[in-house]
Amino acid sequence: MISPLKRFLTIFSPALRVAALYLLIGGGWILFSDRILESLVQDAAELSRWQSVKGIGFVLAMAVLLYLERAHDIRQKRREEELLSQRLALFDNAPSPIWVVDLNTLSFLAVNPAAEQFYGYSRDEFCQMKLSDLRSPEEKTAIGGMIEGLTRQGSYRYTTRHVRKDGSVVDVSVTGRKLMWEGQLAAVFSITDITELLQNEQALRELTQQLEQKVAERTADLQRKNRELETFAYSVSHDLKAPLRGIDGYSRLLLEDHAQSLNEEGREFLHAIRRGATQMAQLIDALLTYSRLERRSLSISRLEIQPLIQNLLNEFRLEIEKRGAQVIVNLPFEVVDHDYQSLYQALQNLLENALKFSANRSHPRIEIGGEEHPHSHILWVRDNGIGFDMQYHDRLFEIFQRLNHNEDYPGTGVGLAIVRKAMERIGGRVWAISAPGEGATFYLEIPKRSLNL
Repeated sequence: MISPLKRFLTIFSPALRVAALYLLIGGGWILFSDRILESLVQDAAELSRWQSVKGIGFVLAMAVLLYLERAHDIRQKRREEELLSQRLALFDNAPSPIWVVDLNTLSFLAVNPAAEQFYGYSRDEFCQMKLSDLRSPEEKTAIGGMIEGLTRQGSYRYTTRHVRKDGSVVDVSVTGRKLMWEGQLAAVFSITDITELLQNEQALRELTQQLEQKVAERTADLQRKNRELETFAYSVSHDLKAPLRGIDGYSRLLLEDHAQSLNEEGREFLHAIRRGATQMAQLIDALLTYSRLERRSLSISRLEIQPLIQNLLNEFRLEIEKRGAQVIVNLPFEVVDHDYQSLYQALQNLLENALKFSANRSHPRIEIGGEEHPHSHILWVRDNGIGFDMQYHDRLFEIFQRLNHNEDYPGTGVGLAIVRKAMERIGGRVWAISAPGEGATFYLEIPKRSLNL
């Protein structure tokens, strides 16, 4: 809180303060000192001596007062000079161009060395110029709005284009703030060169457009290839399977109607032809399934896993009963984020493999379980079948790669490739852990997603 004396001292100039204090002290001294002395001293000679002392005291008091006032004034001026010197040092040493402009005439009042270097004009040349001399022709009309906004708001920020002395045009960001400069209404402006930034933004926009064009071209190319693949799949499904059906049909008729005309070797040849045709048809179906999985659009949603597993077990019910297999389901979670058809196809292939490779066990056992992690769900299918050597792990998931002879365990070599593709398409993965003769466990990692359902 400011005391009355400090408030008094800050209202008037130093000269007025000294005069006012002199009047107050001198007037009070004249009015009261003589009366006090007359009441205390009765002898005239003694009174005269005390009056002399009083006068000397008054002179000393005023001398001290004048000294204190002068010392205060000097300290104040020194602080102002130091502050002005610091401001001028900041102004001169600032790395960005700064100038001061008279808001009435738009003439330059001061510029820093960075402005001289950036624009190519000397300080004397700036003093002969106006703010509009730096504007490009198309930007000059906007000066009026800038000055109006700066005068009204006290500060203003805008982007414009300036022309340097050598004729080059630069894009700049300008921040202005209103102030009083040597008694004139003025504004200080700080300038930032944004030419390179805008060029980078333009280059980024052009690059984005190029990328969008390439994406559009690639998308069109992909759509074209998908149409070709669909045509190919149609040809495979109809043109290739038709001869197979003919081979299988005619070989069956030979066995049914002319078996007696053939010896044992001939009949065995016909059976081999039929098995080959059947295997070829199965391979074609597997390839079609793989290609459809690749082309089909995903529809990832939150799936209830128990009904899906139950539908899967119902599909394999007869085979499970036939082989006397025990199937145990133990899942610690109820939902996963996946495409229903893809997940169903993956689990279907894993369950089919588990039944096939545990068929020679006296008590086939299959477990379907899972684990929940912070960012994913893990589903696994475990069997007690023949297992495999882990050195062939990666080979398992390649298309047409098989570790067993077809005579022992029939198959197409496409099933696990379908499982891997189904997981890769949703950002998940598949892997297995096994050892020869100790069964195998296949794991599906399904990422958790934020779905607005």
